[in-house]
Amino acid sequence: MARHSGCTRAEIDFRVDDGSLSLRMRDNGRGFDPAGGEDGYGVASIRERVAGLKGSIELASCRADQPGAPGTTVAITVPLPK
Repeated sequence: MARHSGCTRAEIDFRVDDGSLSLRMRDNGRGFDPAGGEDGYGVASIRERVAGLKGSIELASCRADQPGAPGTTVAITVPLPK
């Protein structure tokens, strides 16, 4: 995260609940515009891997030059095998 985002702080939350695994990562880096087509290879790879696990991904980011706190949050949920 720090290499690409320039962040100085990152938080990771990992949970197993109700037959699913949830992972949330948040940083205070420079962010990017998720709607602006700036998905690089890293984000595309994460999306592909999560889809292969029949999971879901939520991506929220705000660039440092936009209003609000800069940074990126990635939330992933995947079902666990029964």
